[in-house]
Amino acid sequence: MLRSELTALLAQRRDNDVVVDVDGIRVPIASVTYCETGDQIVVGLDAEELAIALAGDAGDVASCRLCGCTENEACPGGCLWATDQEQRAAGLDPLKGLVCTACLSRPAGVGS
Repeated sequence: MLRSELTALLAQRRDNDVVVDVDGIRVPIASVTYCETGDQIVVGLDAEELAIALAGDAGDVASCRLCGCTENEACPGGCLWATDQEQRAAGLDPLKGLVCTACLSRPAGVGS
């Protein structure tokens, strides 16, 4: 199979059928391209999932970088993990770690 054909097949799969294993954590692919110059198949990973995978061992508990809440001990009233887009809209850098949705609505400096 030609590399360009493989790239085309992988690029169609956006339903988590094709993932990359990062230290035991499956990270969804975000894009697949073919680079003729380097004769390489380039797989782009979902940045949020990759950040979670690189944050620590699979047994580590993920926590909000602003208030410290976790999935097992959420903020009062409840919260979810903010998406990269939500963090950017709030003026935060999603590559610095997870932030909960409750912290997105807090004034700067509160909960940190």
